[in-house]
Parts: sequence; structure tokens; C-alpha cells
Amino acid sequence: MFKCILPFIFVVNLFCQENSNIKLISHWGESNGDCNVVEVKGDTVYFVEGRGFKIVDYSDKENPILMSQCILPNNKITSIKIENSYAFLLSASYLMIIDISDVSKPFFIKKYEITAGNNIVAKDNLLYIVYGTCYENHCNGGCLILDVSNINSIFERYNYITNYSIFDIAIKDTTAYLAVQDSIIVLNIANPDLPIKVAQFTTEASSSSLCIENNILYAIYPYTGMSVFNIDDPYQLNLIGNLDLSGAKAKLYNKYLFIDQKIDSGPDDLNIVIVDVTSPNAPVKISEINMGDIGFAKSLDYSNNYLYVSHGSSGLYIVDVSDVSHPIEITRYKTGYKYDVAIYNNYAYLVSGYEGIQILDVIDQTNPHLIGNIDLKENPADRTKKVAIENNTLYVMIDRASGDFDNSIYIIDISTPSNPKILGNFNTNLMTNLEVKNKIIYLTGIYDFSIADATDPENTVFLNTFSKGSGAGKDLKISSNYAFIGEWLEGLRIIDISDPRDLYKVANYNDYCVGNLNITEKLAYIITQSHLGPEYSFRILDISNVTSIKELGVLNLSSYTKCIDYKNEKIVLGDGLKIIDISEPENPRVIDSSEICSDLNKIILKDKYIYAADGIDGLYIFQYDGLVTSKDNDNLNNYFFKLYQNYPNPFNPRTTISYTLPENGLVQLSIFNVLGQKVSNLINKEQSKGNYKIELDASSFASGIYFYRLQTETQSETKKFILMK
Repeated sequence: MFKCILPFIFVVNLFCQENSNIKLISHWGESNGDCNVVEVKGDTVYFVEGRGFKIVDYSDKENPILMSQCILPNNKITSIKIENSYAFLLSASYLMIIDISDVSKPFFIKKYEITAGNNIVAKDNLLYIVYGTCYENHCNGGCLILDVSNINSIFERYNYITNYSIFDIAIKDTTAYLAVQDSIIVLNIANPDLPIKVAQFTTEASSSSLCIENNILYAIYPYTGMSVFNIDDPYQLNLIGNLDLSGAKAKLYNKYLFIDQKIDSGPDDLNIVIVDVTSPNAPVKISEINMGDIGFAKSLDYSNNYLYVSHGSSGLYIVDVSDVSHPIEITRYKTGYKYDVAIYNNYAYLVSGYEGIQILDVIDQTNPHLIGNIDLKENPADRTKKVAIENNTLYVMIDRASGDFDNSIYIIDISTPSNPKILGNFNTNLMTNLEVKNKIIYLTGIYDFSIADATDPENTVFLNTFSKGSGAGKDLKISSNYAFIGEWLEGLRIIDISDPRDLYKVANYNDYCVGNLNITEKLAYIITQSHLGPEYSFRILDISNVTSIKELGVLNLSSYTKCIDYKNEKIVLGDGLKIIDISEPENPRVIDSSEICSDLNKIILKDKYIYAADGIDGLYIFQYDGLVTSKDNDNLNNYFFKLYQNYPNPFNPRTTISYTLPENGLVQLSIFNVLGQKVSNLINKEQSKGNYKIELDASSFASGIYFYRLQTETQSETKKFILMK
């Protein structure tokens, strides 16, 4: 149920620090998000997931090893090409080039601006990039030819411009075939400085994918089938066969065509079909495998009897096609989208969708590190969505992919964060948010608001359910005797919870769709959208009298934000990151901002730090001194005595021990065996108050259980570790 993991992650951060008082001091985690492109060389797989360009060793298909990744400045990658020692990544805005000569340390070299890139092909130190857009029945696009023989001096050889958006390109010798609307353009590219259009042939429909083998061209159509052309004469397309089998992407290898087929069993089903094209004039479908309700693939590639299928938010799929008549899905590299985060006693609990909950030690905010993972999945498609913490107890919401219930709520003891223990769990109908106050769990969903008593975690009792009608509960906050629910259709709904067995609505502020919110004693801070369209605002409401809510101030926003938090007359919004001064509620104003984060789902303000859960990139920690007052600064300098659990544990042979000292003085940190005999003195000297870390090398110790004790002149604390050789 629980597992500790030690991921091998090498992150090259490509972000530039901005001219802002919001300082990024650390980032933890892989970049996760839509997996849209993949290319394979042997057992090494190169793909982009969210903003992370990842290099993974798939020699063991069921246990892939992440060798490295680097964070890209853009997560809308449309195509990838690996050529020589470089990865060329195409987005809608530019071509990015990454040096992969050392796969353990990829690094960003440069980018080349381009508009609306669709696909890329490499040949003889030349890149052929097809692009295009359509707007109000008017299209334009082209094929850009770049010379990359000298990666430090890329230059344009030619830009072939047409009145079509070009969807795909295939090259045979000195001829390029361009897929455009309802036709294929043929270019002579013998002279890349002056390509010549020699023909254009009408096709059955617009091709989404072109493949060439020998002198045969295959054109795949999204909805109407597939055509096969003989190109013995490269300037003539002679139709010799077809197959009533449509798809979006295709990969051709050794007389077999792999197509992601559009099927009728479900509007979003992905079906990988294998077609034998040994006889091109009579292609035959020989097998298929259904990948589930996930829609079209984004990219396909083939290597050593395995097909690699990238599919957006569903991740990377690997299919064994060694027996083409019986393809078998063997593994999925699932996306770990970050939905939520909670901070408690210098630990961060990062909610990572399919990956469960990652527990991070953040006592040193500049160097967060993983100490464990909570995995509560019963099905690979189960997702962890929300958490709440109260008094060393973690409450976790799981979206179930199957079964009689939509959600499960787990109650977990985290008094020892590296060794969490389940206290109990229960099931609920579909819920979207949870809050906990005094062991009472409050849940809201699309239709219901429910209250459960978790005083006895093994026997949680539902106290009441309030049917609030459809409203898509976006956020939930509990304050005093009221539950404040942000509803996308019904606005801000306020429910009296003073008697959990007699719930009733006391007010509705429904002038706007309400998303996220934060509540203080007398004020509500809400994110709204107009009922009439995408007009977003931050609003301050006077809720001192909940039956007569008054709007005090408003600030228009450029986009919707999914998270909000409050501290010392400052509001932090997850729109990138915006700091809003609310000292005058009637006149809220932006005083600072950062655009580093792109997909924030939760922010927490603690002391002078901003903890931000980015759905794609993981956990960011920012420092913003404006969050604290002079009195706060005095309190921040008041350290407490604490000895932390070593990490990792168990270990071999090195581990790290952290501790905090509240005052200056003589400090001893010693190691004892199970007989109580001192085997090592790690520290025996005067130290100033503050946070400390020390690395223990136990190479000379025998395997077994040991105790380590921190002692000052007034206090001491002891913990246990296990050395496993």
C-alpha cells in the first residue's frame, strides 16, 4: 500500500528568473502533463510530457528508468525528431534544439521562431518543417527548409509558401509529398535552395498521416479510410489500393502499417490496428488492440518489436507487436498530474494523480527531498485528487475508476511522515472537494454536500447530506458555523452547519459563476466568471452578515485562476502568480507577479514562502518577503528543538540526518547500537540556533538497527534507523 521511492531525476531548469520580488528558490518533481510526441532509438525513448523532455531507458519494458529530463519553456510540442546528437522539438511557436550527446545530461541549445508548426522530417542535415493555419475559410502554410549542419549557425535554405495548411510530409529521395486539404502536393527538392512544385493530386480526403516504403505511398484519412499510391514515377500518384480503415496517425515498418483507428464502439476509443501491406494493392487488416476510452493517439513510433503510443493526458503506452496477429499492451507510463498540495510540520504532501501522494521534506525550502510515497490505488486508473490535514492526520480523496462508488476517503496517521499508517477509509458518491474541522469531514460534489464524523476513523459515520442541486462544486471552505461553496452555475452558496443534522441554505450570491475562494472572519475572496462568457474577476465580499452579502471591490483578470490564498492583507492568485494588495478592500491592486508557473492547482502561504502545486511541473517554492511583517520576522527567527527522521531509511550506506536548534550551545549527535553502546559521535561542539543537516556514511557499520540521539544542555531526542547492506 505504501512505498518509498528514490527517483533518478536530472532536471535542467531552462527558466530565467524574472524582474520580480517573487523569487523562485526551488523546484521539485518531474514535469507531467499531456504526452503528445514520442520517438524511439533502440531501447531509448525520447518523449515530451507536459513541459518535460524525457529520456527513458526501456530495455526492461515493465520497469522503465528515467535517465534524465529537462524543463521546456513550452508544453505545446507537436513533433519530435532525433537526429545525430540532437533532439529537435517543434511547437506552434518555435523549433527547440536540445543536445543529447550525453543522455544523462541533456541541455537546451537554442530556439528558432516558427509559426504553427505541424510536423518535422530530417534528411541530410536539413530539417523540413511543415506548418499552417486556417481562419474563417482562409488557409496559409508552407514547408520551411533549415540547414542544421552547423547547429550554432542554423539558416534558412528556403520557405515554400502555399495557400494551404500542411498537415504532414513524407520524403523519398529528392521528392517531398505534402498533405494538404483534400490533396497531396509533390515537390522536387533536389535543390533545397529552390524546391519546385511539380504536381498536385486530389485525394479522397485530407490526409492526417503519410507513410512511404519503397515506391509506395500510404495516405491515411481521419474518417474516410486509407489510399495506396504507386510512385515509381515520383511525380505521378497512381492509386493501386485502398482500405476502409481511418485513423489520425500511422507508422510503417517492414510491410506492416500501424494505425490508430477511429471506431464506432465509443466516440473516444483508441484502437491500434495492424495492416499487412505485403501486397500494397490489397492491404489486409490482420489484428487490433483496444486501448480504452482515450481518443486518438498523438504520435506513434516503432522499435525492436514494440510500438510506442503517446496519448495526451493518458501518457505513454507500449504494445508488444512481436506477434503481429496478437498485439499485447505491456505497460503504461501514466501521467502524474499534480492536483493539490498540503503543508504540515515542514513536510509537503503533493497530490500526484496516478502516482498517489509524494511526501517531501521541506525543512530546507531551497532543497526539498522525497522521503516517501502513499499509493492507494486499487486500479491503475485510480487517481488521488484532494488532501486535507488536521492534527497529524491526513485525509485523502481518491477518484475510483471502477466499482460501486465514485470516491474513497482514506484517513492516515502521519505523525511519522516517513511511515504513514492507514487508520480507516470509507466510500462516497462523486465528490470534488473536502475540508476537515475537528475530525468532521465536509464534502461537496456536483449534486451533494455531505458531512461525516471521523472521530473513530475505523467507523466513520455520515451525519447528513444536503442535496444542493447541480452546480459543479468548484471549491469548499468552512468558517465558523457556515460552509461556503463555490458553484460554477449557482455562484457562492452558504450553508448553515451549526447543527450537522439540520443543514439549510442561508444565502446565495449568484451574480456570477464562482470558482475558487478564500474566507476570513468577515470577508470572502472569490474568483468569478461572467454567466455570459469568459470574463474573469477577483472579488472581495463583505460576509459579516451572511444573509446580506455586499461586494466591496473587484479586479479584472486576464484568465481564469484555479487557486487562491490569503496572508497579511495580501492575496496570492494562481494566475501565473499574482500578488494582490487588499489593504483597501474597495481597491484591490496587483503589486507583483511571476509567469514561471503555467498550470497552478493549489497555492499555500506559510511564513514568507509560497508553495505552488503546478499540474505539469510539480512543486515550486517561492520566497516573497512581502508576506511577512516585522513581527512575523521576529517569530521566524524563533527556532524549535527537533530531530527529524533520517532519509533515506532503510539505507545503504549513506543517509542524511536533519535537526533544528532553538538556541546556541553545546550539541551532541551520537549513534548507538541495540545494546546501547555508542558506536559513533557525529557532532560534539558548540552550534548556533538554526537548521542543520549532516550526512552519515555507515560503510564501516554492520547491518542492523541503530539509534541516533540529539542532545543539548536542556533537551534530547532519539530516533531509530535501519542499515541494510
